[in-house]
Amino acid sequence: MAEDTRQCTDCNEVKPLSEFPVVNQVYRRRRCVECHKAHRQGYSDRNREKIRTKARQYYADNTDQVKASVSRAAKKYRRSLKLEAIEVYGGRCQCCGEDELAFMTLDHVENNGAEHRRELKELGVKGSAAFYKWLKNNQWPKGYQVLCFNCNVGRHINGGVCPHQETGEVMP
Repeated sequence: MAEDTRQCTDCNEVKPLSEFPVVNQVYRRRRCVECHKAHRQGYSDRNREKIRTKARQYYADNTDQVKASVSRAAKKYRRSLKLEAIEVYGGRCQCCGEDELAFMTLDHVENNGAEHRRELKELGVKGSAAFYKWLKNNQWPKGYQVLCFNCNVGRHINGGVCPHQETGEVMP
């Protein structure tokens, strides 16, 4: 047997070392990836109720920590969706050049945001994170631009024109 191969203890096939998962960056498993997966699935199938009971008990004992962890993960995911959407549509305010993510919004270029939100609501798309996900799933359609909150609200209040554009203080 070559030095860069190993024999699986389950299927007895000699395979390259890359077929054996590394554990804790220290050693490789004795089962190949396929056999290890089958072994784990078999264990899960045989012990499904035991695993569920243990998970329920862990949740009951650690409800606050689990909820906090899920909340942190959800917040991180929503932020990553927003960041990706903002980057795809220009990364900074198209009017004044602001680039602080907390101030960034996506604007409907044709000023049809309210109508579009109603259409999306009928499809079950509600809220900004769902909107960003919808944009991504639809290959980032045209018709949107990044504006800071001030410029976006300014356009709304001023009939579709940002006050920066009226005063000539637009981004170079």
